[in-house]
Amino acid sequence: MGLVLSASDREMVRHLREDVKVLENVDDKNRLDIGNGIVHWGCPDLNQFSDIFRQYVKMFERWMLDTKVHPLGLNGGALIIPDECAANSDTMPQGRVSRHNILWAANRLCVQTVALFAHAPCKLAGELGLSVLDELDLLMRAKLAVLRSAEEERVAVKVACFFHVDKGMTADGMPNKRTYFVPRAKWEQHKSELRTRFASAQESHSNMMRQEET
Repeated sequence: MGLVLSASDREMVRHLREDVKVLENVDDKNRLDIGNGIVHWGCPDLNQFSDIFRQYVKMFERWMLDTKVHPLGLNGGALIIPDECAANSDTMPQGRVSRHNILWAANRLCVQTVALFAHAPCKLAGELGLSVLDELDLLMRAKLAVLRSAEEERVAVKVACFFHVDKGMTADGMPNKRTYFVPRAKWEQHKSELRTRFASAQESHSNMMRQEET
């Protein structure tokens, strides 16, 4: 049985999508520079990757380009890229490894665009006690971390952030999955307000995770 999006996270997604527009549809408004392809970094979730890849195919077809995706990833996807993610440690520096592989691929393949993916529900996020808002925060931190490393290594890239949501099944029994573009400016504009609005849900989520560990 797959993971299920919690009621609080479901409401967060609805608010992010409909009210503050932090989650946007992938369309011509946020067209990417993908003529040379795209380096993908995400969680290789066996239940979600096929849907994510189908979105890539649609994206390339919409803009009349050959589908060129270089898929990379580790468990947790973009969440583990920032060093401050709890999944990282001195003996397991997954963030540094992630950034190295992303930029190595972009440089060697002459690809200008990196796509970072996080998704919900996510097994690693659940184990770390992360809500949807926590995931988006790490996703935005991941973007900055990749750009800082790119500047240090003198690799010219643009970084786009995406959030994949599995909402379960529709009323007629069809999978209800969506991929959203996450504009950093919108996140920065609304993140404090979002933390305040969902503070009680965040605490409930953390308490539930602590109870499951005991």
